[in-house]
Amino acid sequence: MTAVSCVSPASGGREVGLLEKAPVGGVSGIGAQMLVSPADLTNLRMQAHSRLLSQGIQPRHTGVLDALTNITQVEGFPRVWKGNNLELPSRCNQN
Repeated sequence: MTAVSCVSPASGGREVGLLEKAPVGGVSGIGAQMLVSPADLTNLRMQAHSRLLSQGIQPRHTGVLDALTNITQVEGFPRVWKGNNLELPSRCNQN
């Protein structure tokens, strides 16, 4: 297996080292987590409500958009990112 070389045109054609790649990977991981967090929260809520439906109880949300809209209206817009402070360091390390 061969090692992957990363040559950046912006660096004058020289190979980019780990100290330059690591911050970029961290920023991309944090950005991805911030983008996906609302969808992840909605997914978890919908899964929890599917249990209610199987027990014959009417769920609060009728669909994904209804769930996201309801969460932001009732709990506030920043609520969709609550708990991200625990996820961000791991996402930074994964990239």
